[in-house]
Amino acid sequence: MIEKRIDLSKLIEQGDIYKDIKLFRNIQVSEDDVSIDEVEFKYVVVLSQTCDLERIYDKDPNSVLSVLVAPLFLLEQFKSGTYLDFVGIQTEEIKKDRALKPYIDGQKPRYYVVNLDDETKLQNSLIDSFVVDFKYFFTADMSQFSEEKYVSSIKPFYREELSHNFASYLSRIGIPIISNNDKLKDD
Repeated sequence: MIEKRIDLSKLIEQGDIYKDIKLFRNIQVSEDDVSIDEVEFKYVVVLSQTCDLERIYDKDPNSVLSVLVAPLFLLEQFKSGTYLDFVGIQTEEIKKDRALKPYIDGQKPRYYVVNLDDETKLQNSLIDSFVVDFKYFFTADMSQFSEEKYVSSIKPFYREELSHNFASYLSRIGIPIISNNDKLKDD
């Protein structure tokens, strides 16, 4: 499912996995101080289209200002319900492998599983498979990306699948949550 790109002349492509990318959640500037609330993700996957990323160094109005990425969460942390601890959210634990099957099969549009075999993990110095939770995508400044931070890339077929799943998640029709009190007011 993943491979190392040999030619890194294009620094960033869709489906690339990078390490140690920061999300700057809040920056506050006062007269005497600058306070930065940041989260550093061990791994992220690039969601931006490669054709857009080729314009990184353009000087025209079509140049790209940042890279759209999504954190890669370790599968074991996802299964244990602790993958969102960094924002204080505890999710439901997945205790049985069959309960993970809908996530792997793409039946849960919010998630994408990057399932790695042992050989791939070893070749890429990775310890676990990953889960992408599309709800937590963000943009990262291009200055954070370098050859030293490059880990590997999702193969083209799976890259297209990732892109399609992300687009499906974003384009879903949102239905407001209606509480019982709201229902009573309408009656």
